[in-house]
Amino acid sequence: MTHKLPPGPYHKDDPSRSNPPPPESRGVYMVTDAEGNVKYVGQSIDLLRRESEHERSGILKKSENFEWKMLPEDTSKEEMQKIEAELIRKHDPPRNKEKPK
Repeated sequence: MTHKLPPGPYHKDDPSRSNPPPPESRGVYMVTDAEGNVKYVGQSIDLLRRESEHERSGILKKSENFEWKMLPEDTSKEEMQKIEAELIRKHDPPRNKEKPK
């Protein structure tokens, strides 16, 4: 069974960081390269903190975009995980397959 993905476009924090940063809100996100290929998919209760964590860890490289979609504050952890899993199935991002170091 597939889960309904959030409608509408994703917001983008591009490598120049000229767009507004992600909010301190829950949501799902994708790390994409310059050509729009999805490299990583995740979910978080604080998108701004997660973007910073990924920049420090190297998951988000300087040339990549952090694209996000906010979810309602009452969205459960289980619901967020279902949405994340559906995005992973849809995009098959390579970094979601890598073993943690």
